[in-house]
Amino acid sequence: ARLVPTELVVIRVVAAVGYVWNAYVAERLFIGHWPLLLAYAALPWIVLAGLALRRGEPRAPARLALAMLPAVLAPTAGLLAAGAAIAAAGRRRLMVTVPLALALNAPWWVPSVLHPAAGTSDPDGVAAFAARGESWAGPVLSVLGLGGIWNADVVPASRDSPITPVVTLIMVGLALAGCVELARRWGPRPARALLLLGAVGVLVGVAGAVPLLDEALRWAVVNVPGAGLVRDGQRFAAWWALVVAIGFALGVEVLAGRLTDPLGRRAVLAGAVLLPVLALPDLAWGGLGRLGPAHYPADWAVVAGQLSDQQSGEPSE
Repeated sequence: ARLVPTELVVIRVVAAVGYVWNAYVAERLFIGHWPLLLAYAALPWIVLAGLALRRGEPRAPARLALAMLPAVLAPTAGLLAAGAAIAAAGRRRLMVTVPLALALNAPWWVPSVLHPAAGTSDPDGVAAFAARGESWAGPVLSVLGLGGIWNADVVPASRDSPITPVVTLIMVGLALAGCVELARRWGPRPARALLLLGAVGVLVGVAGAVPLLDEALRWAVVNVPGAGLVRDGQRFAAWWALVVAIGFALGVEVLAGRLTDPLGRRAVLAGAVLLPVLALPDLAWGGLGRLGPAHYPADWAVVAGQLSDQQSGEPSE
């Protein structure tokens, strides 16, 4: 909501709902990728701090470091944070963003440098983790709609709807139109950088499912230490989610502004707020009961008791 350059609260709400209520969040919630979701939650704050750094604000480096901290609990999450910071701050601030990203992600890349052989991966994982088509439209449109995860068991049932690709095309079309307005309000360079970052996210997301790109990815995971991180490329669609949320909100604002009928404007704005929810109703109520507390199996307590007895010198049964 803070990222959207507008004075209209309802447009900020459109962006916030679109960023939170989508297939990316649902599928990663259901599969349990919590560190990735922390990075996803941090991305808007990283971009805000990066834009402040681009403007030369004095406290921006500290703000950026603080915003990136929750995103370095996993290597892929750290890459997401680094990409957002670099894109938002711009090439003139690379002397700040690159060292900061390297320092925060050192626990992940240093072992790959010291032990490069251990950083390569099985090329068969490229096909195993490739993006899936969740409807008749195929994997590319699924990723554009922030879905396409490799694990079919965590895909919300509503993603199979034949209407889902149509909703995706509407949102993407309005988002691209909104990016034109974003360039006018932010300036062309930061808007172009954000759009390019989102496009890279989509490209990485579909790489494992597209001919030629999948071969290049197979070569990379065998020969480049750490390249296995991009096998599950749909995770990088988080960058695209920023573009869709902000661009869609601004596109809706432009569309509503062209309507002369007040009732029509209200209908467009209300529809924009509700569209992500109506397109993915089975995210409500914890995925309609799919999310709940997890409990350790009883065997864990048995093993813990045996270890405790051994440490105290008592014989275990």
